[in-house]
Amino acid sequence: MTPFDRAERMLVKSETSKFWLWMVNRLFWRVIPFNNSHRPTITSIKPDEAQTKMRLLNANKNHLGGMHACALATLAEYTCGLVYLRRFGAKYRIIMRQICVEYHVQCRTDALGRYQLAPHELNQIAQALDKDGKAEFECTVNLIDEIGQKVCTARVTWQLKDIPW
Repeated sequence: MTPFDRAERMLVKSETSKFWLWMVNRLFWRVIPFNNSHRPTITSIKPDEAQTKMRLLNANKNHLGGMHACALATLAEYTCGLVYLRRFGAKYRIIMRQICVEYHVQCRTDALGRYQLAPHELNQIAQALDKDGKAEFECTVNLIDEIGQKVCTARVTWQLKDIPW
């Protein structure tokens, strides 16, 4: 069993267990060193949906005291990436090709992310993977602050490719 298989199994367990959700968050902070200081947190994971949160820590603040633009971009990427990891896990390499973020208002509280993979998108990806062994697609993630304001919209382009081994 590969480390990817183990991570995928832990994500499945974390759908129904607060303990495993806590474990997955700690694991991802450790094995993805960039995430350690920013601490993006998975609050809910399902096969086709992820909800995340990033606290307004000193490591995530800009010079004006709000959430740094790069921290918000990281949370958006992390949110939709989790859905693809959960859905396609150990079968494919998941590669972010491009990210474009439009910022609407300064985020002065914790930031919340949610991404849901629509059934028609899943079908398009599955067809491309069956046909070519790879797929490229774009997803849109809106992040909000704790009072419900949309702080940014991220469009992330992903590639899924067969693992050569």
